[in-house]
Amino acid sequence: MPRLAARLLSASTDYIVYSAPTQSRATVTVNFCNQSASPAYIRLALIGAGSGSPSFQDYIEFDATLPSGASLERTGLTPFNSESIFARSTVSNVSVVVWGYTE
Repeated sequence: MPRLAARLLSASTDYIVYSAPTQSRATVTVNFCNQSASPAYIRLALIGAGSGSPSFQDYIEFDATLPSGASLERTGLTPFNSESIFARSTVSNVSVVVWGYTE
């Protein structure tokens, strides 16, 4: 499965990690990896095209605890037509990688 995007998160900063191409659907896996010495609280959302930040109904993970050195993987996400995958962490040095296919 090809890597589509990767980002090293800064503390308490919102990121759009990946956006599906216009008129296309992607099937992706998202992996968070906490490389900091502290636990992280992470957020993951699938937001609509043109949205700057997620609404409460968009979240897939909300302040999920990710211990130091741990990872969290979400599979089967299907952003469509410019929908985006949004990520946030309370600490720096949490990486997010998106793998998948676009059709």
